[in-house]
Amino acid sequence: MADEVEDIAESQWRDAFRARVREAQGDRKDKDTAKLLGIIPERYRKYVGGGASRKTVIPVRLLTRFCLITDRPLEWLIDGPEEQINKQQKPRKTQPSMKGGLQQPDADGPPASGPPQHSPSPVAQRNRLTIGTALG
Repeated sequence: MADEVEDIAESQWRDAFRARVREAQGDRKDKDTAKLLGIIPERYRKYVGGGASRKTVIPVRLLTRFCLITDRPLEWLIDGPEEQINKQQKPRKTQPSMKGGLQQPDADGPPASGPPQHSPSPVAQRNRLTIGTALG
């Protein structure tokens, strides 16, 4: 019984993930998105269509590049809208910090939301330049 529930939840997540991929892709054609990802269009269509088993999604190794191409956050692509995440998770008493340790929530309210601000890595900067050149 637990396995069936888990399978249903996983299937629902994959369908929602594919819908977010399509939303992020916007008006861009599959073949153009595939080219920017460096894969053949048939493979990209398999990822967004689910293939015969409906278990196939964009591989992790392509997610960062896809997010750079579509200008969408990775967290949104994986987890969905923040409202949806908040419904599924219980609030945490502490929040991890990029600087290490834990940040305690303010006594006046919930912890600060949003990703910490940091400079993009050299690899991310290079990918943005590569993608920008491919798009332009």
